[in-house]
Amino acid sequence: MINLNKNSRRPFLFSHFLKIGFILITFIVFTSACHRKKEVLKSPPRYDFSSPLVTKLDIKLREISGIAWDSKRNWFFAINDESGKLFLLDKEKQNIDSTYIFGGKGDYEDIALAKGTLYILRSDGMITRIDQDSTGKVSNKEAGKLEIKGSVDFETLYYDPERKALVMLCKNCATDGKEEVNAYAYYIDSIGFDTKPVYQSNKNFIYYHQQVVS
Repeated sequence: MINLNKNSRRPFLFSHFLKIGFILITFIVFTSACHRKKEVLKSPPRYDFSSPLVTKLDIKLREISGIAWDSKRNWFFAINDESGKLFLLDKEKQNIDSTYIFGGKGDYEDIALAKGTLYILRSDGMITRIDQDSTGKVSNKEAGKLEIKGSVDFETLYYDPERKALVMLCKNCATDGKEEVNAYAYYIDSIGFDTKPVYQSNKNFIYYHQQVVS
């Protein structure tokens, strides 16, 4: 016997329409994802990302973790990831011009040039300053170490001319959020380190743009 009672059909109709709605939403999301345009980064002046310049370096530079360009003297400076060695690279000859030992074994991550002075970042937050006097003599001095709570692992160092400070970015610091990494500043001519983050950067954003560039 067929039951034509309207109340008994309502659960069935609701479930039926719910399934249809779920299928439509899934289809729309999948279609939009497939047609999403891949972001293309704009090439900087005098360089083309689509046609990169590849240079084979000396085997001593195999573990290079940071590199900086001195535009005034047209030199490149590079550091080794595991030993405290600073390399001066000849751009035209494409070889090592000279080597300077500034420290012992350590996890050196990056190098930055600020106002003619080189600064080297160690993963534990230590910054070493490299100076050269008028006679050409090179010397180094520990500028200081950022002291914040918990474990730290820094990865990147760059100079921000607007802040007049070196900015160091965490790779994995205890103070980071679940989705963000912190950036801290070292003010060269004034207060030194600031223990408060100057900004935060989204981890997924960084990872995504790394994939775009590579």
